[in-house]
Amino acid sequence: MRSCGSLFMGSNFERRTGKQAYRRKGAATALLNLLEKELSRRSVVDVRILTGSTNHSAQRTYENKGYSIDNEAVLTKQFL
Repeated sequence: MRSCGSLFMGSNFERRTGKQAYRRKGAATALLNLLEKELSRRSVVDVRILTGSTNHSAQRTYENKGYSIDNEAVLTKQFL
């Protein structure tokens, strides 16, 4: 089986949808399940998810799915 490498993705379901009505309904978990199934089908072996350091709800969702927090820093810079 060949390895397709890693995937890095940013995530904040509530901010992207703008709807708090979707929170605590299992939508993010359902989407994550579909994504993981597809990544597995494509032989992706590593996933990194970026979420805010204070987004504890999202962090709990990912931890409940087996992800772990590695305290990696992400640095950004904007040019005007």
